[in-house]
Amino acid sequence: MELHGQPGIAGPVVAYSTLQCTSFGLLMPGARAAGAKPVTPEQVIAATRGLTPISTVLTGARGENGAITFRVDKTMGGGDMCAMSAATVTSFGVRQIAFEGKDAACGNWNMLLTKAGL
Repeated sequence: MELHGQPGIAGPVVAYSTLQCTSFGLLMPGARAAGAKPVTPEQVIAATRGLTPISTVLTGARGENGAITFRVDKTMGGGDMCAMSAATVTSFGVRQIAFEGKDAACGNWNMLLTKAGL
């Protein structure tokens, strides 16, 4: 995720994100039924075939608690799979941000991102 805006200063913030999501339940130990055959390389290829990243342009503003709430202005690639409808970014420690996304297909999700640069 790339953020453009003045840190700590009220005003608009523009963000660019590129994500790729899929369910890797097929590969997780214990996710398959007892006695199921091992996952084959062909099944892995089939599960990940056609995955294309989804890129978004977001705009938002800082709230009272320092969180930035975004709306999605444009989505490119990836079809409708996990296309974000909104997002929130909050500082998390010294070099991380908590990224919370929302979308109709995958529901609400979150991740920690490590800051690059400053």
